[in-house]
Amino acid sequence: MAGKGADGMDAKATGGLIARRRKEKNWSQGELTEWLHVTDKAVSRWETGWGLPDENPWALGLA
Repeated sequence: MAGKGADGMDAKATGGLIARRRKEKNWSQGELTEWLHVTDKAVSRWETGWGLPDENPWALGLA
């Protein structure tokens, strides 16, 4: 379920940030999954606000 993570990150806002930065880099979701070594399902859940990455998106180099 969407909401806030333990560190206060908002899932919808974080997902929007991840999707926006991915698109700015002209990456597909598949390219992002390879770069981060995560599943395509994980990226999809993040971008739709149904989950949060284990790492802060700033630390992932996406922000």
